Amino acid sequence: MGQLLMNLTVALLWASFFEPFSWLNLLAGFGVGALLTWLVVRQDGRRFYLSAPWGAVKLVARLLWEQLKSALWVSRFILDPRGRQPGIVAVPVTALSDWQRVTVANLITLTPGTVSVCFSPDRSRLYVHAVDLKDPESVAQSEQLFEGLVREVWER
Repeated sequence: MGQLLMNLTVALLWASFFEPFSWLNLLAGFGVGALLTWLVVRQDGRRFYLSAPWGAVKLVARLLWEQLKSALWVSRFILDPRGRQPGIVAVPVTALSDWQRVTVANLITLTPGTVSVCFSPDRSRLYVHAVDLKDPESVAQSEQLFEGLVREVWER
């Protein structure tokens, strides 16, 4: 039985056991069904079906946080541009599918102060232009963060 079907079955059974039948009981049943489904799936070693949407929520929340931090940093940079060292850094990219690599590159481009330039011919590195390269390791950390979040959403 599919995970969603199992969860919905438990939710309907739960709601039918309590009088009167209400949306609140159905929602509580869905929560109980999700917990039971998670326990069963965990024993089988499979991925829980609600982990992908949760990963997507975490990805969007982290992207918004990174954009806010970068926007504040770029604002400070515009007001006081002295001592900045713009440049391009090669960031290693571990084995992802092509579209996952492009997603990571686009997430990096969406954060202010960085732009993904291109991938190396063997697709093992992503070249990123940063407004300030005093700390090239921070660009690599940003790539690793987004790569991990992309994996959490799309890998099984």
